Amino acid sequence: MFESDCVINPESSLKAYFHDALARATEQNELKAEEHTLWYLTNLLNTYSRSEQFFDYLPDRGTLTPLAEYYQRAVEAESTHERRMHLQRLGDVAMFISGMFAPALKRRPVGVAYYMSMGESAYSTLADTASNTSREQTQAEIFSDLASRFTSFVNVLSSIRPHTSGGTGQDQIADNLLIKIDEWQRTGDPTLACELRESGIVLSTEEVTH
Repeated sequence: MFESDCVINPESSLKAYFHDALARATEQNELKAEEHTLWYLTNLLNTYSRSEQFFDYLPDRGTLTPLAEYYQRAVEAESTHERRMHLQRLGDVAMFISGMFAPALKRRPVGVAYYMSMGESAYSTLADTASNTSREQTQAEIFSDLASRFTSFVNVLSSIRPHTSGGTGQDQIADNLLIKIDEWQRTGDPTLACELRESGIVLSTEEVTH
């Protein structure tokens, strides 16, 4: 059991943190974001803060499926629902990596421009091929916004990406706030909890037992 001033409620505090951070970042970047788009990105960050949602797990390790494979799955999908699911995953992963992990891409053969192009195309296709149902029409507005201003939203995510002290650690994915959160959730390390608190995570007064 940890002391209350170093405890995080990941379900409520993290989502609120991301929404507030995104709202501030859009204002600082002079980007007028629709509220439903802002909440889409909030939920995206909140979901992918858990590594089991972001990575695809093999028996011995976690891995990230190449964007081209998501596209191939979409092309070969047997249903419209399945096709849209793969395209949305492609767009979401591309947005997340472009905005949060851009420094790490400098060390990879495929750069951030590739991720941005693939993500923009996926969201655009989702917007253009939405059915007439109210749900997909609402989604189409969000996807259209993300596609048309993909670079701007990537810049917003980049501006809230945490940086480690000294600057040199920012190129290491393991130092990213999202990875720290996942490690804290797995290990319950009170030192990590305090580091996250100092990084600006809104803390809960609830106590958590492990």
